[in-house]
Amino acid sequence: SHFALEFLLSPVVAQQVVSRSHLSRRALLAGWQRAAEPRAMLRTPLLWIAAVAVALRHPGAVADNVWVTEEDHQAAKDAREAAKLYCTGVVASDDVDREGGREELENAVGGENLVKKILEAESQDQMADVAAEELEPMQLFFKVGALVFALLMFILWWFCCWSSCPCCKCCRCGAKERPTPWICKLIILIAGLAIVLGVIIAASVGTAGYGQVVEGFDSLACSAATLLNSTMSGNQDSEFMGFNPLLETFADLDDNLAHDSHMMVEIKTILFGTKGVSVATTLTANTLDLLKDILQNKMPDEIAANGHTCELCVAMVPVLEAAEDLLNNGVGKSLANVREEIETQLGPEESAKLQDAVRQGAEPLTEVKDLLREVLGFFTDTDKFLQLRGHLDGEGSNSLKHLSNLVVAMALILAVFMVITLLCFTFKEKFKAKEEGAPKPYNKCVHRCACCNWCCSWQFAIFAFFIGGLMVLLSVPMGGMCLVMADMNSEMLTDVGSSLGVNLTGDSGDMVLNIIDECLVPEVRNASTSLLDLVYMINDQDEKEYLRKTMIDDVKDSIMSTFTDLDETLSRGDMSLADEEPVQEIIAMLDNPIDGMIMVADASSFSTNTNYEDLFDESSLAALVPKSSISCSGITISADFPALGGSTAPGVDDFVVALENLNPSGRQSSRADCADEVTCSAASGTTSGDACRAANKFIQAKRTLTELQTFHCDVFVDPSDGSDCDPLTMTITGGSGCVFSDGTMQRKEKTCDLVEFVTYVRDYRTRINKVFARLDRAVTVLGPTISGNLRSTATSYIVAPLDRIGGGLGCTFLGDSYSMMVDGMCYQGAVGFRAIGTSYVGCGVLALFMIILMYAVWRRAIDNVNSAAKTTPVQQVWQP
Repeated sequence: SHFALEFLLSPVVAQQVVSRSHLSRRALLAGWQRAAEPRAMLRTPLLWIAAVAVALRHPGAVADNVWVTEEDHQAAKDAREAAKLYCTGVVASDDVDREGGREELENAVGGENLVKKILEAESQDQMADVAAEELEPMQLFFKVGALVFALLMFILWWFCCWSSCPCCKCCRCGAKERPTPWICKLIILIAGLAIVLGVIIAASVGTAGYGQVVEGFDSLACSAATLLNSTMSGNQDSEFMGFNPLLETFADLDDNLAHDSHMMVEIKTILFGTKGVSVATTLTANTLDLLKDILQNKMPDEIAANGHTCELCVAMVPVLEAAEDLLNNGVGKSLANVREEIETQLGPEESAKLQDAVRQGAEPLTEVKDLLREVLGFFTDTDKFLQLRGHLDGEGSNSLKHLSNLVVAMALILAVFMVITLLCFTFKEKFKAKEEGAPKPYNKCVHRCACCNWCCSWQFAIFAFFIGGLMVLLSVPMGGMCLVMADMNSEMLTDVGSSLGVNLTGDSGDMVLNIIDECLVPEVRNASTSLLDLVYMINDQDEKEYLRKTMIDDVKDSIMSTFTDLDETLSRGDMSLADEEPVQEIIAMLDNPIDGMIMVADASSFSTNTNYEDLFDESSLAALVPKSSISCSGITISADFPALGGSTAPGVDDFVVALENLNPSGRQSSRADCADEVTCSAASGTTSGDACRAANKFIQAKRTLTELQTFHCDVFVDPSDGSDCDPLTMTITGGSGCVFSDGTMQRKEKTCDLVEFVTYVRDYRTRINKVFARLDRAVTVLGPTISGNLRSTATSYIVAPLDRIGGGLGCTFLGDSYSMMVDGMCYQGAVGFRAIGTSYVGCGVLALFMIILMYAVWRRAIDNVNSAAKTTPVQQVWQP
């Protein structure tokens, strides 16, 4: 009865937890602790829900990052010992008859669940109004029928008991001697035996119910201790690492993420010492990109306008792209990526964000841990638990076992005594006559035993109806609350949350409901369910950002992916890039001077042009037009050059000399670019004269290109003073490498003439050699520090803790423990409790039949004795 009443109080306690959450939780919990300890068994499931709600609603601030105390370690130790003690021999949850138990609970409730309707009230203040409105008098009468009957029997007893007194013989109306036929006696005996059978059945039901209560209590204790043990120390089956190890990991992360922590100092030292890798990688990438950009996008438009093309530009672009791919897939780039990823993730902004996520994630977990430790702490106090356990099956007079045995013993004793009385009445109602012909005297033991049995049965019936009726009545709210617990889900919690004072609005309510559906009562058990996927924060963009993304995907996985790429790159063994084919191919192609590679794109475009068509009448001139370049002298293209390898590209001077051979008058000037026009010897209108004049126009087109001042000879900006910074003049062992502190490089555009441009492009052989040599040296010197020291530090302080967190927040154990608690409290405890009450009521009903039967036997026997005494005065002796 005490358990049931305390269970009804649990919603109120849960409401107080939430509504007073601004007060000291420890003060509240201390108050609970002073209350009766048995309450802890029954308030646990709803308080767990309230605990989650409170924790997520009131994150609070972190005080010195102390999330695990000595009290938590002691609780974990006590929980392990308690679970080991309580769970030995406990019935497995699969052996519990949930379907039959639910049917019993529904029978106990009888129709609509009144408890659920009361809890669905809009507020706690309206709960009483809802109860008064929903509770019908007739329904209430049926719930308290046994108690009412006990009261009526108690009142009636005082009217009927007087008939057994000698001074109240007048109450025995119709007294006379009545012989009882043998067949009637036999029927009465059979009825008595049927009552005995009923008592035995009721006793067995009560005994079985008592066994269910004990098993339910043990199951509840085991599940509570297991839940606390799993909560504090972890559950390997559900991949939950435990709040203590988890929050210690959070605390370590929080300490490590402080800007002045040992880890940060070590990381910053390594990053500063290995900056050369990132500088060398950035410098190499930008040097290649600058050359590609100039050749692909910044060549003067006049080249194409004058029918020429840059064959070197066209051929160099894919080779430069291959070199860029080589760089991006090389060890240097992988090392730089590792550095930059760690530098980004542990930079001021991202580390602060991660630290904030750690703190916000730790705080609700700490609240849940503290509340569960306090609520379930009773079960870890084995002395108090065993003392309470003794009230169930102890040998003391105040134990449920003693009460159950007492009721069963009383019922059986009355039943046996009744049978003995009926046997005497049936087979030994009279003794043999002492003299032949004399009347047989009546057996006085019959009416004496019948009267005694009648009086005792009356007292027992009142007792059985009262105790059984009280237990049956209390099983109604117990059954109603159990059905609420058994049907608990987000919808149910939403319905009853208002009356419990649980705020389920906003993000915190959303998280609570998600935890209920996914962890506490999932429709389908999913071993991968994790709190990381259920708890979230709202980021700067007002979007939900779950802890898995914040702590695992964005940090741990990002860092690990860079190390994975580095390992893959190292496995290929291509440490040095300077000697790789794309790099050497660039250098080889740059051996061809770029002015010698700017040549006629298509000779037919000149042969069909009226300005130049006449020069094709002279075969010696026509032969020099295709692939003629703008360099002064002709060149022989390197053998490995695509499509043109090994061929000769005529220069401007070659064309002028050929024209000079046809016109002995000679050149009109002597230019450095060799683009000299020739004085035509033949008159205009002649083949030779027209060819000469067309050839001079061709030379003028060449001169237009050689005189251009719009070629690009771009360099980089020096970070120190803004001056020119050219990889051509730097060393491979030091300097900023033209890289700014933020890891970027800035270009400085510079225009130049053809001569400067030719030199600029040719010098890219040296630039390429230098930047790749610098990169290779940085990889050789600094690579082991990044792949070794930096990896070890980042893994130890960041990756490993996050990895433990990522794999250690599975929450399916909550559902398993909750299900086991419902089994123990409801399908075993509450069902057994009702079975005991029902058996007591059944014993009361059987005692009522005993009363009727024994009264009939007593009246027949006492009337016969007294009537016989009147006819035989000598033998008349008063008997009650």
